[in-house]
Amino acid sequence: MTFYYRPTVTEAFSSVQYIMTEANFGVVLAVLTASFGVTSYSLPWDQIVYWAVKIVTSVPDTIPVIGSPLVNLLRGSASVGQNTLTRFYSLHTFVLTLLTAVFMLMHFPMIRKQGISWPL
Repeated sequence: MTFYYRPTVTEAFSSVQYIMTEANFGVVLAVLTASFGVTSYSLPWDQIVYWAVKIVTSVPDTIPVIGSPLVNLLRGSASVGQNTLTRFYSLHTFVLTLLTAVFMLMHFPMIRKQGISWPL
């Protein structure tokens, strides 16, 4: 994202517009990074984490049609509990790690091709 965003008063809007419409996969790595934060926050599993996970997993419920099934998929059941912790742990250690590695391996050749990086 730092390769595309221009933090100037005159170019900030157009650079964000470019990132959103033309930059391939510009946001995927950012979402993966945020997902690491959300899943790692749940690992201690205390009262604060319980309520935070309950709120975070309730957010997709607002999406029409797929919201409720997505909440059940994230939680592993109708309520937050052991299944949720297991799923967040698995997401954190396996799924997100694999996805991040795949997208980084796609990202490196892309920045080389665009000429904004020296060889690895």
